[in-house]
Amino acid sequence: IIDGQVYLSVGGSQVALSGATITLGGTGSFTVTTTSDGLGHYVFQGLAAGVYAVSCTASNYIPVSATQYSVSVDGSLT
Repeated sequence: IIDGQVYLSVGGSQVALSGATITLGGTGSFTVTTTSDGLGHYVFQGLAAGVYAVSCTASNYIPVSATQYSVSVDGSLT
């Protein structure tokens, strides 16, 4: 499982960003997308062991990405 929350920092507070497109990329051409919910949460389940990259895009915001999320055989994130 890889999950998280998309938020904006506004005046020292975190404000959830709903409707953001989250893309998960893995080995080869594997990609899957989801959309953040009303609280900014997203989740990818049922992942095979491997290394993944996560990117986020939303209208009027600069895209961001993170790499090197490793999912182990037992499904834990390292």
